Amino acid sequence: MELQDLPTTEDFTEYDWREVLALDDETVTAKARYAGNLTSNLTYALKLGEFKKVIALYATTAGPRSVCHELDAVIVIEVEEGGWALCEAWTDCTGWGCQDGVEWWIGTEAQIRKLITDSQLGKLTEVGFV
Repeated sequence: MELQDLPTTEDFTEYDWREVLALDDETVTAKARYAGNLTSNLTYALKLGEFKKVIALYATTAGPRSVCHELDAVIVIEVEEGGWALCEAWTDCTGWGCQDGVEWWIGTEAQIRKLITDSQLGKLTEVGFV
């Protein structure tokens, strides 16, 4: 999968994907924690090329980009070899680069489903995730 293949919404654009993936170029992506061992400090360098399918993308903002863009996003992705990845991302109303955060986890489907919080599940359900 390539950057232009990723789904976007009015609230979540290609720019947001670049920030969530820490893309300086098209090969470097975010570090993901292993869902099966949350006490470990080991991380996995999740690459965009490993994305097979975006299963669910929930993203909402508290205001227009020109005024205040407070982002709240939860993403579930199927990756190569049948694994899943979960991402939670947010910004304050100043956008990326000030007060923001991104967390990625990678694991099996069962591990990711177990890791999804009730709050995240409520958001993902709004976009058809089951």
